Amino acid sequence: MTRPPQALGALTGLTRLDLHGNGLTALPGSIGELTALTSLDVARNALTGLPWSPRSLTALDRLEVSANPFGELPDVIAELRALTTLGAAHLGLSAVSSFLASLTGLTHLDLAGNTLTEVPEWLFRMPRLATLFLDRNLLTALPEDVDGPGALTRLSLYDNRLTALPAWPARAVRPIGLDVKGNRLERLPSPLDSRRLLADRNLPARGHAPSPPEHGPAAGADVPAPRPEEALDSLRAALQRAHRSAGKPGLRRLAAEAGTTASRVHATLHCRTLPPWTSVATLAPLLGADPADVRAAWEEAAAEEAPPPLLHPLDAHPGTGPPALPHVGGPVGRETLREERFLHASAVGSWYGDCGAQMPIALGEEPSSLAFAPDGSTLFAATSYGLQAWDVETGRRSKRRTIERDRAVRRFSVHPDEPLAAVLAESWVWDRRLSRSGHRILTSPLALRLWRTDKTTPVTEPWEVGKDFGRFVLRRDGLIAARHTGERLRMWDPRTGLPAGPWLGLSRRDRKDRRLRTFGVDADDALLAIGQAPHGLFSAVWADPTSSPRPVLTPLRDLKHASNVLLSPAGDTTVTLTPTGRGPAIAALWDVRTGRRTAGCEVDAELAPLGFHPDGAVVVLGGYYARPGLVLWDTATGFLGHPRGARTGAQTGRAAFRPDGRVLVTVSSATRYGHFQVWKAEEPIGSALAGHRGPVTAVAAGAGLVATAAREDAVLLWSAASGAPAGRIEAGDVTALAFLDGDAVLAAFRADGTVGLWNPVTGTQAGPPLAGHAPCERPPMAAQPDGTFLAVADAPVGTESAVWLWDTASGEPVDVLGTRDRATALAFSPDGRTLATVSGNLLRLWDVRTGTRVWDPAFTGPAFPLLAFTPDGGTLATAGSDGVLLWDAATGDPRLRVPLPPPTALAFTSDGLLSTGHRDGTVLLHSAETGAPVGGPLKAGHAEVTHLVPALGPLNRLLTCTADRVYRLWHRPAGP
Repeated sequence: MTRPPQALGALTGLTRLDLHGNGLTALPGSIGELTALTSLDVARNALTGLPWSPRSLTALDRLEVSANPFGELPDVIAELRALTTLGAAHLGLSAVSSFLASLTGLTHLDLAGNTLTEVPEWLFRMPRLATLFLDRNLLTALPEDVDGPGALTRLSLYDNRLTALPAWPARAVRPIGLDVKGNRLERLPSPLDSRRLLADRNLPARGHAPSPPEHGPAAGADVPAPRPEEALDSLRAALQRAHRSAGKPGLRRLAAEAGTTASRVHATLHCRTLPPWTSVATLAPLLGADPADVRAAWEEAAAEEAPPPLLHPLDAHPGTGPPALPHVGGPVGRETLREERFLHASAVGSWYGDCGAQMPIALGEEPSSLAFAPDGSTLFAATSYGLQAWDVETGRRSKRRTIERDRAVRRFSVHPDEPLAAVLAESWVWDRRLSRSGHRILTSPLALRLWRTDKTTPVTEPWEVGKDFGRFVLRRDGLIAARHTGERLRMWDPRTGLPAGPWLGLSRRDRKDRRLRTFGVDADDALLAIGQAPHGLFSAVWADPTSSPRPVLTPLRDLKHASNVLLSPAGDTTVTLTPTGRGPAIAALWDVRTGRRTAGCEVDAELAPLGFHPDGAVVVLGGYYARPGLVLWDTATGFLGHPRGARTGAQTGRAAFRPDGRVLVTVSSATRYGHFQVWKAEEPIGSALAGHRGPVTAVAAGAGLVATAAREDAVLLWSAASGAPAGRIEAGDVTALAFLDGDAVLAAFRADGTVGLWNPVTGTQAGPPLAGHAPCERPPMAAQPDGTFLAVADAPVGTESAVWLWDTASGEPVDVLGTRDRATALAFSPDGRTLATVSGNLLRLWDVRTGTRVWDPAFTGPAFPLLAFTPDGGTLATAGSDGVLLWDAATGDPRLRVPLPPPTALAFTSDGLLSTGHRDGTVLLHSAETGAPVGGPLKAGHAEVTHLVPALGPLNRLLTCTADRVYRLWHRPAGP
């Protein structure tokens, strides 16, 4: 319904009318005839005004107009003298309307979610106004002097930009409840009643350290440091204003039009964290807004707090490449952090190995916990029939190495260096006492004992512990750190069963408001814990838990709560999962000692952290209700993936890494209940080039640089020497690339049919675009080695096709080479005098200077669009379904056929070896003289090799790209 019926005015006795959330674009004027109306709710519609005449609704007591694209309050509201409640939130108001001062009967006013930068002094002196909501605006200050704040009892100011509070709230006759969370307060006025102040999550002004409050917690008290704030409010206001102007279309409708998910649209609209620019640029036109209008606000938010850079400058390699290049074309900030989950890096990529054997556990029981022995030879699993030992290489269980046989193992902890394990087990025994009915009592005492895992012999006598004994960790010095009820920790000596230190609490104050989430020990045997307080999560560190009960407390900045928390084995980092309410959760990695976030990404809200890689680079996430149920998160690049062979619906509940990091063991629903699944890491595959959000569509190599492009993404530059990022060019939707004159100029064919020329050092255009081509998907393009000419295969027009030769200096075409069929591959000879083309099944060689054919057309048979010259220019290679055919470039005679599986990529290395990529992700090397294989296959990835490019210059480098977004830079010593 977009407009209510006009007959609505006939209901003259109506007292309450609720029309909110209907998408109404206008109201009938007959509403003004409802003189008995006392409550009207038209919130969450698409109204631009109120149609009734002044003084018509004389009895209206409550009016709710929030979330409509008004821009300013309609003047007719000034005539509603009986109004006591006015809801005007999310209207896009930039100023408070002066006529509100005439509504002396107002007791409740909601102006939240607008773009107010200041509020007038008279607003706080309204005689009956008791509740005022000004939260989520852009306020930087309040009026300094308000004489008698009237009847105000509640003032909400959270999520603004306030740096100071005036003292007048303390002079009010009645105490005023202030909510100032999410501001930038440095100090509180001394007379202000802090008992009514909600001031957690306040922020220091940029460039200033927060000063201690004059009235509040004492110096040195455990108060978390304020979190840094992002300039998201103006971006959020602009997007939500456009959303309301568009009639508040539903999230699913917007998601369908944008080709994304409803949760991503929700996250972009509400801007709880900075959304990627691609999401904002896609959503803005759907809301009728110009992306350029919100770009400035997005860039301000991205620049205000950028995370540690994910792309580092090019390392200096004297004589091997150009100097370090800056990122150009846009900021590299939170956008990179949010989009990094699409990247690929070797740490996770090496886990794309085949699924190992499934190892049965006795009686089909799922273990309660898993851990490897320090030498990695044995996997231990806690079951109801003892601590069982397994060999992951053979999948066999060693019955002779079972610890606490026939006893239920509840918990255990393995020594990090020695073959020792502390095991907590229980067994059912008959007590000597009798119950009141005369029957014997069955009890299950818990006993802890140290065991040698290599010899399966006990080291200590059983030590009976109480019911309050929880999770524990075995330290390097042989002591045990255990958790007890009451949110307390304590050190114990398992050899004597006596305490080895005092009780350790989370603070010196009452522990009722603090909850222990997890704990562990680091390499120096310091005790670390993560706790939850009302104001957020914090870390506690005891350097010597055996003597000092006071920890060093550090807040985890900007973390209010988390559903799951896990410490790394080294104890230096912790991973948290924070649900966002709707859609995905935020996974974040934190430095325990500084409280700073070092990495983050979005994951399924049903996942939970299960374990860390020994070096802390990879986190295993799993869950019983998540899809997929096994995810590997590379914390260095943010890539999320799951091992090749893992089922999409597999639900994982337990995971453990072998100490060398080469084996991962999981317990998953993808197997029969109570079975292990073993994942073995492969050897590292070259060096990873991470940066694109989608599959690579074009690759080019210069003297010291490599350029890669993906659809609707920037062109990224890499060092051919080190594989380090070397720059970024915003060239548009690029489908083909070529370097001119080494790497002095980069030519980029765009989807609109133009060829842009760019300076890779500065990221600016090196000349006017070459125009005249028809829009084409991935056209063949080749550059003369000295950069004089650029050859581009044009799309066919009618029955004719052509290859254009462009003079790159003048920007004009110098020749057009006609081909009956469209050219599918182009290649210049190393001396630049000859151009080879493949069109249909015909191979042609052209003299570039004269535009004439050097050969008569040669029939190649079923040919693939692959073509390459040897570095000396004497041999030309074409590829087909039966392998590679080598031609004499001077005479046009076929010289040698190399039988191979159908190639998907073709190139010659700098030292003249024939390299071919294939569908199974391998690259094969052969001698161009004899066709004999050279070395074994190179594993470029686990999908089809789509690009194979030799880097020019003295470096013998080879770039491979596969369809699963794996980009590798290889180095081969010169010679076969």
